[in-house]
Amino acid sequence: MKDVDIYKNANEFTFITPAHDGMNPRIITELINAWKNGGNLDRFGRVWVDVFYLRQILRTDDNTARYLAGKLPENAFTYYNDIKYIKGPEIVKLIDMRIQNPNTRSRENNLRFSRDTYNSIVDSNEAQLLRVSHHEKITKEKKIFRKEKTCKFQIYKAISFDSSIAREVICTFICPKLISVFEIKKKNVENKLVLIL
Repeated sequence: MKDVDIYKNANEFTFITPAHDGMNPRIITELINAWKNGGNLDRFGRVWVDVFYLRQILRTDDNTARYLAGKLPENAFTYYNDIKYIKGPEIVKLIDMRIQNPNTRSRENNLRFSRDTYNSIVDSNEAQLLRVSHHEKITKEKKIFRKEKTCKFQIYKAISFDSSIAREVICTFICPKLISVFEIKKKNVENKLVLIL
């Protein structure tokens, strides 16, 4: 489980509601409310979903929602202010799995609407601005690193992520592509540059 700062709830910004011709208005309202109340953005523009709304988003009961959430890897979850959240892409995987195994045609349509609502949140102006802002910050950091002479440092220590296992890697150079993927915090300790990614 990693720490993530939830930046904005989907109620705090606008996103386009997908088309829903011929669908039950009560279910549409329930899905939109579940995504508005349960959908959130972190400061990088990534979607996180409050587990409380998983049942409505997946169009299932509480027990099935808990069972499906229990099958997700531990790194798919985070806590913020004592509320448990699931990564948006993990929710989409669950929705897609249920779309491919629906009980009825109407349930399949409801799940498609739920997935389309997620995509609308991802494509919202707010999420796009957060992602661009993060990218610009990383680009600025890369320029700073390029200006620094790497040869004056003896060791570069980086933490990289290989699926769900964190490991330390000792390097003798800075890889700009690696830097662009993660948020960078740097500090000079005893003439060694420590990168925490």
